[in-house]
Amino acid sequence: MYYYYFLQLNSVRAIQTSAGTTQLQDSITDHSQPFTVKLHEDSFRAYKCETPSLEVQVQKGELLKMYKDMQLMRRMEMAADALYKAKLIRGFCHLAIGQVCTRLCFHLFSTYRCVQEAVAVGLEYGIVPEDRVITAYRCHPYAVMRGGTIKGVIAELLGRQDGMSRGKGGSMHIFTPTFFGGNGIVGAQVPIGAGIAFAQKYLGQKTATFALYGDGASNQGQVFEAFNMVRNYLALVLAVIIFILCTGQALGPSLRLRVRE
Repeated sequence: MYYYYFLQLNSVRAIQTSAGTTQLQDSITDHSQPFTVKLHEDSFRAYKCETPSLEVQVQKGELLKMYKDMQLMRRMEMAADALYKAKLIRGFCHLAIGQVCTRLCFHLFSTYRCVQEAVAVGLEYGIVPEDRVITAYRCHPYAVMRGGTIKGVIAELLGRQDGMSRGKGGSMHIFTPTFFGGNGIVGAQVPIGAGIAFAQKYLGQKTATFALYGDGASNQGQVFEAFNMVRNYLALVLAVIIFILCTGQALGPSLRLRVRE
């Protein structure tokens, strides 16, 4: 089992994950060749759709690369946290770091513990470079994974010209050619993501758009309007995937008081 420790209300808490329940299916003789692992049986739940296979082929080098990327994202956000506390980063600084997620779903993924850098890295390794991604506040790891640099993110947070938006965007407005930002308006990224998907479909591109939102945007009217448009224009269904990342970090009342499961 793996444990993640983080500081909350001046006390240290330990979160135990189910990562250790993944089972190795093959005997490994050559580390350069793919091998099969079986995920925990509760990894997926489906609603009106089929669940993915629990058996996944991976390579040692790929797993090590993913682990390295997750560590880099964590270290980047820790550095940003330190800079913010030193009052060198002015304005907003929304971190995607080590927070336990309450649910990760597209009517597909079950309740399951994770950390946010794992979501950004895992998403990138599951799509192709030509796909499009758009998210909300906590966008730093996605910007790096989508072709940006750690230097560009940190410089942007510090308001420097070397930043990915020339120091004029800040924490929530960082972009690459295939990453359409961080967005500062709650839920605004979902209809924009639907529009990006429509453009891809219109241009005949064989790619998809991944629009991410969290619990804070789950009751926004524009989110449901975007769902309605995607449903009405059935051609969009194959091009846009709505990816829900509930962190429990939305501003305002408790998640349990705002929404139902």
